[in-house]
Amino acid sequence: MTQKEKEREYHMDWHLCWRGGKVRPAAAAAAAAAAAAAAAAAAAAAAGAGAAGAARTAAAAAAAAKTAAAAPTAAAAPGQQQEQHQNQQQQHQQHQQQQHQQHQQQQQQQQQQQQGLFVCEG
Repeated sequence: MTQKEKEREYHMDWHLCWRGGKVRPAAAAAAAAAAAAAAAAAAAAAAGAGAAGAARTAAAAAAAAKTAAAAPTAAAAPGQQQEQHQNQQQQHQQHQQQQHQQHQQQQQQQQQQQQGLFVCEG
């Protein structure tokens, strides 16, 4: 049996079991731990700037809105530009971390599928 045939058979078995509501991952603890680690990493990324960073972000957003409302064509002050740049960097870093976590989760799911890590109860 070729690898492709094995994968197809596994996929069919999983779907039949899933339709019956009997799929139970054999590595449920590992999956739960991975989900908890991803959630912790996301929380750490969100809290990375800390309370001061959140306050700066809110202040910068308020200042930018005020500047845009008062003078749509006026350039932002250098301090505001620097703060906006820092905020953009933080957002970019958080986005990269989220993409990395999603990629890791996808890889883990693929590995579990390839290894046949599910049990059809009943």
